[in-house]
Amino acid sequence: MWGHPSAVTAGYRFCEIARTRQAAYRARFGFPFVIAVKGLSRYQIMDALEARLANDRATEFRACLAQIARIARFRLDALLGPAT
Repeated sequence: MWGHPSAVTAGYRFCEIARTRQAAYRARFGFPFVIAVKGLSRYQIMDALEARLANDRATEFRACLAQIARIARFRLDALLGPAT
């Protein structure tokens, strides 16, 4: 039902690492990590978080705004159909 115990442990460990890195991100920049997750694996998301932790605040703020724009585009496409 729950899968192999090592898979559960690996999933739990991944969540622990994700929480720790997200807390470090928020402490560094003062706002939450934002990424448009559509089409990304959890590993790609974590890689992006790690890479973006190296940014300065202004660069990261622009990256967040770009991700918010992507999320908005995905939502608009879902409601209205893709832009042509």
